[in-house]
Amino acid sequence: MLTKILAGSVFATALLIGGCSSDDSGSKAPTKDEYITEADEVCTDWDKKVDALGEPEFTDAGIEKFADEISQSLRDLTTDLRKITPPTADADKLNSGYDAVDDWADELDSVTTFDEFSASVDPKGVEDLENYGFKVCFKDDESMG
Repeated sequence: MLTKILAGSVFATALLIGGCSSDDSGSKAPTKDEYITEADEVCTDWDKKVDALGEPEFTDAGIEKFADEISQSLRDLTTDLRKITPPTADADKLNSGYDAVDDWADELDSVTTFDEFSASVDPKGVEDLENYGFKVCFKDDESMG
């Protein structure tokens, strides 16, 4: 259940597929719909990896380990999402949101107790991602985790 809450929070607030990188060598930027489709594929794969982490051990050591795993997973997600060429008009907004997810990953790195973990499941600065139009990414939905 905690994994579902966390995964939902990740997508509600803030995101691996090997073949999602785009070629920037002269190709035009994708449309917003094309970008969303490709990003949602990345997020679908990421969601499966988060689910595979399972439930944390409810000890301080277990929570710390789980927070570290989620933190690294978030960094992997934003790395993969940044590989996709965004629509030109949306690049700054998306990068700012991905920076906020990276900041959240940094915050999770310092988590050592359940209370700290509970306090860190609501990252700041990801509203633009939540409202961008993704169908999978950054959505608070039970099917997400």
